[in-house]
Amino acid sequence: MLRALLAMAVQAKIIATNPASGIKTEGNREREVQTPSFSKSDLDAIFSALVYSEGKRPKPAEGEAAYWLPILALFTDARLEELGQLSPNDVKTETYTTVNEVEVSVPVIST
Repeated sequence: MLRALLAMAVQAKIIATNPASGIKTEGNREREVQTPSFSKSDLDAIFSALVYSEGKRPKPAEGEAAYWLPILALFTDARLEELGQLSPNDVKTETYTTVNEVEVSVPVIST
């Protein structure tokens, strides 16, 4: 695509030569379909735990990590170990405008 863009620039006399001419790529490889990080049985095991079904928290981790880390892992595809290293400073608020021109602020992980 870059070679084609540069060829158009040469044709329009914006640049003298195409620096990408003669460069070959390995071809168009189809993207591999990623397998889900969690199988259905994994998800059943995780979300049937007492943390989700009864709101209990394990004694050593008394806090919300036992609840939130698997959910964040599911939606971000990050490893639990990576997520466990995040600090509150790694969560930022970003604002965007929807197609209906409504301004929305959302928390995002930003490392």
